[in-house]
Amino acid sequence: MLGLLVAATGFTVTACGDNHDDDPEVAASWTTSYVIEASFSEDFLKAADITANFAHPDGTYSSEQVAKTSNKWILKGNRIPDKGAVMFAIDPKQNVAEGLYKMEASGALRVSSFKNGKEEASNYANFSSKMSVKSEKLDAFLKKKCIVLGLGVDGEGGIVKVNTADFDFGENGGREIIDSTSVLIFL
Repeated sequence: MLGLLVAATGFTVTACGDNHDDDPEVAASWTTSYVIEASFSEDFLKAADITANFAHPDGTYSSEQVAKTSNKWILKGNRIPDKGAVMFAIDPKQNVAEGLYKMEASGALRVSSFKNGKEEASNYANFSSKMSVKSEKLDAFLKKKCIVLGLGVDGEGGIVKVNTADFDFGENGGREIIDSTSVLIFL
C-alpha cells in the first residue's frame, strides 16, 4: 500500500509541474515620462513673449505662455514606441525700455521609460544660451526664433534621438531654430 501511495505521489508531482508552454505570455506594461524644465532670465521675459508648444507622447499638441523665470512640465505616455518634444516660440515684445538686456535661457528634456512600473532607461537633451543684446537690436535678434528639444522611446524601452523637424507645432515652418537638440547625453 505504501508503495502505491509513493508511486501516486510521484505521478502527481510530475503531472502538476511548472509547465507553462501552453500559457500565453503576459505583455509588459510600458509608460514614459517626459520632464521639461526651462529657465529664462528676467530680461528675457521683459523683452520677449515665449510660448511653450508641446508634442505629447500620444501625438497630441498643446501650448502654454511662459510667464515665470523657472518652469517645469511633465508629459506622460502609456505605450512604446513614442516621442515627445517642446518648442519654445520666441517673439519680441514691442516698446521695450532702452538698455542692455541679458538674454539667458537654459533647459532640459529628461525622458524615462518604465516597464511594469520600474525604470528601464533614462536620458536627456539640454540647451543653454547667454547673450547681452542692446534694446535696439532685440527685434532682429528675437523675431521668429525658437528652441526645440525632442527625444523618443523605442519599441524596447530605450531612449532614442528623434528628428525635431518631424514635429508639427503648427508654426515651426516660419521660425529660425536657435537650438534644436536631440542629442543624447550619456550618464
